[in-house]
Formats: sequence, C-alpha cells, structure tokens
Amino acid sequence: TKANRANKALGFDADGKESVAVMLFRREVAKGNATLSLRSFVDYAKGLTEEQGQLFKDKLIFKLPGTEGYPMHQDYAWWKHLVSNPDKILTATVAIDSANVDNGGVALWKGYHHKLVAERRNMNQDEIAQLSPEAQASIVLSPGDVLMFHSLAPHASGTNTAQVPRRSLYLTYSGESFGKLRQEYYEYYKARETAEGAPG
Repeated sequence: TKANRANKALGFDADGKESVAVMLFRREVAKGNATLSLRSFVDYAKGLTEEQGQLFKDKLIFKLPGTEGYPMHQDYAWWKHLVSNPDKILTATVAIDSANVDNGGVALWKGYHHKLVAERRNMNQDEIAQLSPEAQASIVLSPGDVLMFHSLAPHASGTNTAQVPRRSLYLTYSGESFGKLRQEYYEYYKARETAEGAPG
C-alpha cells in the first residue's frame, strides 16, 4: 500500500511503528521547493498515523553555546492525558541549522517505542540503564532536513559545546480523531505552571 511504501522509505518497520524516521526533504527549502516539501511531509505523516493530523504542539528551540540538553524522556509521558493512543502522535524536527553531537543534537534509542516507561516525568537512571547502547542513534541533520519520531521513542539531547547557536523547529501532530488539541494543550500547561510553578 501507499502507506507501507512510505513507511519503508522512512525506515519504519513493517507495521509503521518504528521509532526513528530520518532526513526527509534534504535542503528542499534551499531549492525553492518549500511548498512541495511541506505537502510531502503531510502525506508521509498521514501514512504513518493512518489518519489526517492536527497540529498539536509547536516549539522553536534556540540552543545557545553552553546550553544544556534535555534529559532522557518519552514525549507521550506528558501527553497521555490528552491522546489515548501513542501511535497517533508523531513529532517532526525541522533543522534550521545543522544538528550534530557537538551542538547538542537529539539522540534516539531505536526499538524501545512499544511501551510507556514512566508517566509525567523523565526517565530515571535505572530505566535508562535498561536501554542498549547499540540502539542509540545520534542524529546528524543538515539545514532543511526533517526528522520524524514516534511519541514513545526515548530521546535526549546533549549540551551545545559548539561556538554557535543551534535552531530547531519542533512540530507535533495528533490524529484528527482526537480533535483539535493545541489550545487545550497550552491551556493545561499554563494552568500547571501557575499552580505548581513548573515549566510547561
């Protein structure tokens, strides 16, 4: 099927649930094909979640030199209360600048996307120790590359040890069967931050 062909091209496993799909649309924006690139991305995303997606969350990261990374976590740990099926959420990371180990690019652990380890917290050291080092994929992206990954994929990022900032755009999509959740998501975290003094 078209969806299976898309999954194979992206490096997803047979059921479309692999944790990492890497580097679509390399430098399409630089070629002046931004519209074509966006349309292709939406088609791939629909093939992976098996339904039309709705923008769930968007975030622009400016990682300045010396900025620490994010600890190991699964995105779904923070989103389960809004979407009951983790297969219906995927995140796309659009590289504005090059991303690599030196500037604190993202690393994912392939094959650990079949169960939720913890709810509403980052993974602890005992849980991280259960992940095989061989499963780690340190992602290298060029400007214009897009990385897509499953909501249960464990991932983390390191400190930006380079001399220049790294910018990345994160776009998260949820299946339309769950409705338009973007406003609800931000209202929930705004209320949480007010009540607990916690970051959103």
